Amino acid sequence: MSAPNQDHRLLLDIVDNSPAIVFAKNHQGRFTLSNRTHGWAVGRVVEEIIGRGDEDLFDPITARRRHDEDLGVIRSGRAVFVGEWLPTPSGPRFFAGEKFALRDAQGRVYGMCGILHDLTEHGRADDPPASHAAGPRTDLEHKRRLELLGTLAGGVAHDFRNILTGLLAYAELALTDPTLAANTRARIESLIKAGHRGRELTERIVLFARRREGGDNLIWPAPVIGEAMALLATSLPASVRLRAQLDRAAGPLRAEAVDLHQIVMNLVGNAAQALGESGGQISVGLSAEASSASGDHPCPPSLVLTVADDGPGMDEQTRQRAFEPYFTTRGGSGGGAGLGLFLVRGIAESLGGGVELGSAPGHGTTVRVVLPSAPRHEQSPP
Repeated sequence: MSAPNQDHRLLLDIVDNSPAIVFAKNHQGRFTLSNRTHGWAVGRVVEEIIGRGDEDLFDPITARRRHDEDLGVIRSGRAVFVGEWLPTPSGPRFFAGEKFALRDAQGRVYGMCGILHDLTEHGRADDPPASHAAGPRTDLEHKRRLELLGTLAGGVAHDFRNILTGLLAYAELALTDPTLAANTRARIESLIKAGHRGRELTERIVLFARRREGGDNLIWPAPVIGEAMALLATSLPASVRLRAQLDRAAGPLRAEAVDLHQIVMNLVGNAAQALGESGGQISVGLSAEASSASGDHPCPPSLVLTVADDGPGMDEQTRQRAFEPYFTTRGGSGGGAGLGLFLVRGIAESLGGGVELGSAPGHGTTVRVVLPSAPRHEQSPP
């Protein structure tokens, strides 16, 4: 065998024997390469994958998400860090890695490649294999996913922080223009404020997913929720009505403001997407609920943040899967990543609270985030 043929054979052997998923696609989203690990993960032999698209291998929602994501890599020419659960023959497994564009000798993009590693066991090495068969809604599986999201977030946070740095620099430069109208200046200042929130979030999102201890600051929730709603109001379509009933005396809460900010942004954003083009109403509430006493010492009341919409609601099967990472019922490139409720629950549990979800077809959706209130001491509501 000639040297070039030996090199080609060696390369094929490396790809085919890799424990990582390796695949490639062309501009039409058809598979041009698949190694044996990829075939095993999707339950097909390699010959059944080549020339086919995602719609031939996955359910419609997953297929659309993967198709849009992969073609997005080809169009942009940029590498992206991704993670996804795949229903393999041995149960759900979590794969994460990079997808990147393939270029010819002239630098023209002719396709994309994905190399994804199985990170399932990185969550809890002591989990028994039976936990996979128990399904993605078990407590052990949920803990694993929270930890694995931290791995993903580290790759995303760096790039996102760089984007925000550039955005903030240009916005702050725009403020130096003395001819700016007052309303324009106010909008730019709101943009800068949101940008700083986003930059703070990138520093903390890994901690959200790793169930870190509660924040060190004592905050009153109502002003933070009001600030988040003011930012959201500028981006919601006119067909969506945003209503609030916030008890300013509810609190305080031991957390960071960005914790609460992120919860509200995710829940209201999810509700707006559920309402769709037909629109409807989103109601945001904050109240204090009495907690049961512990011995001779009464417990401080719980804080309850409620976000409710009058949209189409969810069936029981969808409701049961709503907290799974990357699960979404909204296909297409604008459908969202399916991380909103997952992150909200991670934040709430890291603060010692929890999330309750109520929904039924035709009756909208209500999400209750219950958080422990901190002792007031000498503080009073702002």
